[in-house]
Amino acid sequence: EDDDPCRIFLQTPPCWFDGWVGMDMNEDPYPPTLWEALGDFLSSNASMVFHGGIAGAAAALQQLGLPCLQCLSLGELQDVVGRAIAEHGLLAFSGNDIRPRRVRLEQALHGDAAGDRKAFHGAFRLSEYI
Repeated sequence: EDDDPCRIFLQTPPCWFDGWVGMDMNEDPYPPTLWEALGDFLSSNASMVFHGGIAGAAAALQQLGLPCLQCLSLGELQDVVGRAIAEHGLLAFSGNDIRPRRVRLEQALHGDAAGDRKAFHGAFRLSEYI
């Protein structure tokens, strides 16, 4: 019995293949509207807790089905979570978990640290979605 998974090697990539998502990509391939919509969602749901690191947060976001993220693959969502932490300041590690940052950079720059968005009442754990 062979426990190795089946592997298929393609001689040429499919015409729709745009390349692999790499965490080392310098240029942000996502539109500003994605970051704005994700930031608004996270600001409105500041009590969220994503378990399982970047992979767990990406899987949870995929399960939530946010319109701004629906067309992204799981690998792209992992890239989005990594960029949301490292480049956009929307998420931050809290121990082994990932949580929305309390104050977004643009809110702090514009004096809107309190935020005038509708607050999310009642916490829920995203571990149910993973």
